[in-house]
Amino acid sequence: MQRDVQVILETFNNNNFVGSIIHRNGNIAEALLREGFARCVDWS
Repeated sequence: MQRDVQVILETFNNNNFVGSIIHRNGNIAEALLREGFARCVDWS
């Protein structure tokens, strides 16, 4: 993707991290999931 982004690390546990990726065009979470660069995990 080669774009400037800001990564905010919120927490980590067992070699996983939870954070936010801020891009000037808004939320890119759906694009990262769609392209296989991210996973969505439901922790209870």
